[in-house]
Amino acid sequence: LMGGDQFDKLETWHRWRDLFALARIAVFARPGWSPGVSDAVRAAGRVERIEMPPLDISATEIRERIARGEDVSLLVPREVLDYISSHHLYS
Repeated sequence: LMGGDQFDKLETWHRWRDLFALARIAVFARPGWSPGVSDAVRAAGRVERIEMPPLDISATEIRERIARGEDVSLLVPREVLDYISSHHLYS
């Protein structure tokens, strides 16, 4: 699962084509996002769009809030926060 903003950058990721052999890709739309899927990404594998009311917050903003020591408990599941904390991510 990824936001449309990251999906649009997928071809800049290291070994991004390998992802399609490992998992199905599902994309959540962000407010104002319209898909800019390149031919390479389209040809690499199946991509599913997840229909849901978009949230006006991105994973980048959540990471930045965590780095600033702000509470994100209403934005992220407890299990995810526990993982982030136990691995000292984004601090």
